Amino acid sequence: MFWSTRSVSELRDELVDLEREISHLRCRQHVVVNELDKVNAAAGDGYRSSVDWLSAMLDVDRSTAGDLVYAARWSKRHRPVEELLADGVISFDRMVAMLRLAVAGADQAVVDESRGLDLAAVGRLAGRQRRLTRRDELAAYVDRFVSCLLY
Repeated sequence: MFWSTRSVSELRDELVDLEREISHLRCRQHVVVNELDKVNAAAGDGYRSSVDWLSAMLDVDRSTAGDLVYAARWSKRHRPVEELLADGVISFDRMVAMLRLAVAGADQAVVDESRGLDLAAVGRLAGRQRRLTRRDELAAYVDRFVSCLLY
């Protein structure tokens, strides 16, 4: 097949279709990673973490392996985001960004609205979200203790 005989719009459509297929495969892959993470397959092979094990098994970068493990662990608590990936509506990278936003404590409405933002903006939005619990407040209060030596 000669790629030069295709128009730019045809190539662009092909590229979007390929990304949709990749995201569908990543969805299936993160489900399998979830099952392997449940039985701690990494420890069985002598690895210190699932990310290290997955990086070695799949021959991918640690960031990719980390995203797969993160998605596997958190998607079950945020099913609407996972369903968007399974339906092919969003890419795997967007799912991870939306999961990070949801895990940071954003409301479901904010997570849904983040689909209209680029991935960097979703990351910044997740960075501004922080769930502050009573335990966090207590730890901050206890850590404020100042000790002075008087001579």
